[in-house]
Amino acid sequence: MRCNVETWQGNLRKFHLNKLTSIMVVLFIVLNIVILNEIDNLKWKDMDYDNISKMNVINRRSNSSKNNRVDRFRKFLRSNNANLFFENGVISTDVQEVNKTQLVCYDKFVIFTSFEPTTKRDVVHNNTKRNWPSLDCQIKAVLFTNNSVLAKEFRLEGWDILPIRHVSESDTPVLKYMYITISRHYDASIIGYANADILFSSSLKLTLEFMNKYDKIIGTHFMLTGKRINIENLTIDEASSVRSLIQASKDRGTLFRNDAEDYFFTNRFFPWNSLPDLVIGRPAYDNFLLLFARMFNFSTFDLTQTVDAIHQTVDKGYLQEKWNSTKSESVYNRFIILQKYRNVNYHAGQMNCLAFETRRESNDIYIHKRTKFERYCKFYTAEISKTKPLPLNMQIKRRTNRKQSEILNSAEKRLKHKLLFR
Repeated sequence: MRCNVETWQGNLRKFHLNKLTSIMVVLFIVLNIVILNEIDNLKWKDMDYDNISKMNVINRRSNSSKNNRVDRFRKFLRSNNANLFFENGVISTDVQEVNKTQLVCYDKFVIFTSFEPTTKRDVVHNNTKRNWPSLDCQIKAVLFTNNSVLAKEFRLEGWDILPIRHVSESDTPVLKYMYITISRHYDASIIGYANADILFSSSLKLTLEFMNKYDKIIGTHFMLTGKRINIENLTIDEASSVRSLIQASKDRGTLFRNDAEDYFFTNRFFPWNSLPDLVIGRPAYDNFLLLFARMFNFSTFDLTQTVDAIHQTVDKGYLQEKWNSTKSESVYNRFIILQKYRNVNYHAGQMNCLAFETRRESNDIYIHKRTKFERYCKFYTAEISKTKPLPLNMQIKRRTNRKQSEILNSAEKRLKHKLLFR
C-alpha cells in the first residue's frame, strides 16, 4: 500500500512539471510575437509616410499586368534606340546590334522590304516609310537592314527592324531567308514582300482579309500578287493620304506589264527552303516565284483588280539605282536558276498565267477562276515536250495535209527559240 502511494505521488509531480513547462513555452511564444510586432511598428513609424504611399502605388502597378509592363519597356527601348531580345530567358537590351531574337508578335498580316538608301530615291523611301504603317494596325511593316541610321528613322515611324543575315556576293539580300525569318518571328496568317518603291491603299487590307477567310485556300500553299500602277515623280503631298494617292493613280497612273510583279504574299509555311537563293533587285526572280508556285500546283491569285499597288517611278529600277548593281549582275538570278532547273520558261510566270483572280462588284470581293490561257502558260521549261498531245483539230489537220504539219512544226521551233533566247 505504501509503495502504491509513493508511485502515485511521483506521477503527480511529473504531471505538474510537464504542465508548468507547457505554460512557459506558450508564454515564451506569445512574448516573442508581441515583441516582434512592437519592433515592426517602430520601424514603420520611423519611415517617411510619403515613401510608403509611393511604394504601395508601385506595387499595385507592378501586379496589374505583366503585358503592360513589357509594352512600356519596349516603348522605352524604341525611344532610346535600343533593341529587345531574349537571352537565357532574361530580357536584355543591345544598342549596338540589331535585334538578335525578336519578341514573337501577333499581327494578322506582315509586309516587309529591304533597300539600299540613295539620295535620288530619298523621297520614294520616305513616302513608303509613312505609307505602310498607316495601312492598318493589323498590318505590320518590317524593314530588313543593317544600317543603324536607317533603322532608327523607320523605327520611329512604327516599323519593326530585322537584320540582314544572308546576302549574295554583291551584298544583295536573299529573298527566301527574309521570308523564313518573318515566319519564325511573327504569328501572322499571311506574309509578303514588296519592293520599297510600292505604295498601297486600304484596298490591300480588304483583299488580304478576304483571302484570309477564303475557305478553299485555308491550310494550303498559295501565292498572291498583282500588277503595279506606274506614276512618275509622285509628290509628297500626293502620297500623304490614301485619297490623294488614289486620285493621282486615276489621273496619271498607267497599268504595267504582265511580266513585272512587285509584291508577293504567301501563307506563313510556304516551302521557301525548296527555292534557290534568289536575290531582290535583279530580274527573273519575280517570274520564277510564280512559275514555282504553278509547277507545284499551289493556288495562284492575281489581285490586280482589287489591290492598288502604286509604283513610284523615278529611275530604271533594277539597274544601277538599286543595290548598286551593274548590267553584268542583272543575270545573277538567271544563272542561279539555270544551275538547278536548266532553261525555264519565264513566260509561264506571268500574271495572265495565274489560275485565279480577285474581282470587285458593288464593294464586294469575289474569286474568278480563269479558263483561257496563253499557249506559253502550259510549258514550264523552254523545251516543248514532244509527248504532249496537240488539240484534236490540229491532229486532224496533220493527218489531212502534210504541208500544214510542216508549217506547224516550224512554228513550234520558232516558239522554242523565242523561249530559249528571251
